[in-house]
Amino acid sequence: MYALMLAGLMLAAWPAPCSWALQAGESELRAAVVVGILRFTRWPEGSGRAHTVCLLGDPISAEDLLRVDGKSLPGGISLRVHRIGGDDPGVAHCDVVVLGPNSPLGQVADTLHTNRVLTICDGCRIEGTHVMVRLLRHRDRIGFEVDVGEARRRQLQFSANLLDLALKVHR
Repeated sequence: MYALMLAGLMLAAWPAPCSWALQAGESELRAAVVVGILRFTRWPEGSGRAHTVCLLGDPISAEDLLRVDGKSLPGGISLRVHRIGGDDPGVAHCDVVVLGPNSPLGQVADTLHTNRVLTICDGCRIEGTHVMVRLLRHRDRIGFEVDVGEARRRQLQFSANLLDLALKVHR
C-alpha cells in the first residue's frame, strides 16, 4: 500500500508520462518526491503564488529539480529553482531550501531558523535541528521522515496525506 501511495504522490507531482516512473533514476525519484512534498505543504496566508526553491550543497536531486524551474504546481503556484552558496544573501528569499551533502548549514542556520523556510535534506550529512524533511533510501525506494514540530515553529503545515506516506513522523 505504501508503494502505491508514494507512486501516486510522485506521478501526481511530476509532469511526465506514467512510463517514466518505471525508468526513473534515483535523482529523478528524489526530485519527484520533493515536488510532491511541496504540493502537500501549506505556507501561511500571504506567502504568494510562487515558491523559490534554493539548492544548497549539491543535493542529489539538484539537476532534476532545476528542470522544473518555471513549472507550476496544481493550484497555480509556480516554482523558481536555483542554486545558492552558503554565503549567498539570497537564502533569506527562499521558500524552500534543499540541502545536499556539502551544505554549509552553519553559515545559513540562523536565516533558516528565523524564516518560514521549508528545509529538505537530500543527501545531507546534517543531524538535528533546522531540517523538516529528510529524504531516505528505504530498500529500493525513496522515502522520507518529517519533523512536524520544526514545521509548526515556522508556521508551515504538512497535509495528513503527506504524513501518512512518511516513514517516520517526529512530533
